[in-house]
This record gives sequence, structure tokens and C-alpha cells, in this order.
Amino acid sequence: MTVAIELSKELFKANLRTVFHFSLGEAGKRDLELMEVTLGKTDPRYETFSLMFRGAREEHLEQRTYDVNHDAIGEFPLFITAVERNDAGTFYEAVFNRLLRAEG
Repeated sequence: MTVAIELSKELFKANLRTVFHFSLGEAGKRDLELMEVTLGKTDPRYETFSLMFRGAREEHLEQRTYDVNHDAIGEFPLFITAVERNDAGTFYEAVFNRLLRAEG
């Protein structure tokens, strides 16, 4: 799978509260809503940030990499893990540690 655009915190922030489609192969797909983009440590060489998605409370996705599709972003792989389940739904997190500029 080739990602045509760079997955950055700005890209995800621009798509808050939108639906991302997580492929389950032959089992179909699950739709998760992007609820939050949390910024971590950033310096001139790299940045860290995390994404919080919400799905239905009664569904549970395994911790693994999924093929994800989004109307504005396109298709890309994403590793998520479940971090909380409450009355509002099941929440999943994806963490990015992204090199901005190579040394040299």
C-alpha cells in the first residue's frame, strides 16, 4: 500500500470528528470516529503525536495494524490498540513518532 500524502498531525487535526473505515478483510469494516489529536514532544528533527478514535461500545478491535480508508486522506496502514471502554464507546489509540528532517 502506498501512502500518497504525508500523515502529519496537521492532516489529522483537519479531519477531527470524521469517520475512518478500518478494514477487517472478509469480515467487513468498522467505522471509528477521530476524537482527538494529542501533541507530544517536537523538535526540529522529529515530532510525536497520538490519535484517539471512538467506536461502538459493543465492538472490540484487536491490537494490530489495519488498512484504513478515509474520504479526504485516502488509504493507509495504521496500528491501533484499545485503551478504554465506557458508556460513550470503545476508544483506540495510535501513536506517531515521525522524523521531520534527516541528520546530515
